[in-house]
Amino acid sequence: MRAVFRGKITPFDIAYFSHKGLVRSANQDFIGISAFPGKNRKKAKILAVLADGVGGQAGGEVASEMAVRSILDFFDPPGARKSPAESLETALNSASESIFLHGLSDPKLDGMGTTVVCAIISGRALHCAHLGDSRLYLLRKGDLHQLTRDHTWLAEIGGSMLTQKEKESRSHPLAHVLSRYLGSPRPSPVDLDLLSPHLEGEAEGSLALRRGDILLLCSDGLTDLVSDEMISQIILTCGSDLNRSARGLVYHALQNGGHDNVSVVLVRIP
Repeated sequence: MRAVFRGKITPFDIAYFSHKGLVRSANQDFIGISAFPGKNRKKAKILAVLADGVGGQAGGEVASEMAVRSILDFFDPPGARKSPAESLETALNSASESIFLHGLSDPKLDGMGTTVVCAIISGRALHCAHLGDSRLYLLRKGDLHQLTRDHTWLAEIGGSMLTQKEKESRSHPLAHVLSRYLGSPRPSPVDLDLLSPHLEGEAEGSLALRRGDILLLCSDGLTDLVSDEMISQIILTCGSDLNRSARGLVYHALQNGGHDNVSVVLVRIP
């Protein structure tokens, strides 16, 4: 599994799992987690990052790992910074520039890039940054809420030419044409917004989490093949066993065809 975990014992319950799928010859997804214990539970922090590489097998693998390691390095050690949102924006912009320049240095990596979704959980405050169509979800009291919007031509640029049903379709031929990603020749605006207007505890760019909330970061290999209803059902059925939930989500995507790499990260709030 292409993943890296940094840190010590943490009060957060964390599980992650990744699979190359049943069609692809390699896994271009990469997962990274940094755990910062803090002086007490309220000061504990988690940084979770998930990237899904694009641009050919070699390029996608390199870009996703570069993105994750670059972002983790930016927050290690976790010194005093302006704000989580500004720090995430700087980290993603720096990673994007590094990926683009590295691609220029090697013809085999030309045009490589990656999606990325990042979540910083500090105590019970959530901050997120993302580019592309990897997603962040919140499962609260049995209800699953998508917190990020997809940066695809279909979702962002289709406009009035497409119906709402077409925009939401993951089988549409333009559903995977990214409008924003790390490593693009022209810097892509980092999305720091959370799609949670109906959730209590939301502030500008952040969300107050509750005990028992579960966050899910995932690549489109999951959401292409597993509905939101099934995602919540699998997690709820597995109960307190997050590792079983992570594997259950991935295996369900494989059972439904597994045409892409599929990766998930789950974090339960203590």
